[in-house]
Amino acid sequence: MVFMEELNILRGKVEELYNAHNPNADVWIDWGYPNHVLVVARLAERIARAQQANERLVVAGALLHDIADTVMARKGSTHEAESLKIAERLLREQL
Repeated sequence: MVFMEELNILRGKVEELYNAHNPNADVWIDWGYPNHVLVVARLAERIARAQQANERLVVAGALLHDIADTVMARKGSTHEAESLKIAERLLREQL
């Protein structure tokens, strides 16, 4: 399926950001990517499938929900806006 290829590419881009070791990134991202982001994405995919929701959108949202952690601490006042900016850029590139 085409959307699975798109999600795999998006997963790869998200993983690159988490593994980039940005010095401004939140301190928890080394643990957070495999133990939080990917877990949320897997659970979101199962729920979307069970509820007959748009899996592509649900999984993309799950992968991107904490994306600003890759460039800044979560306590920053602009964390949410930065997450939106990064997510929008990645989605425009990919989906």
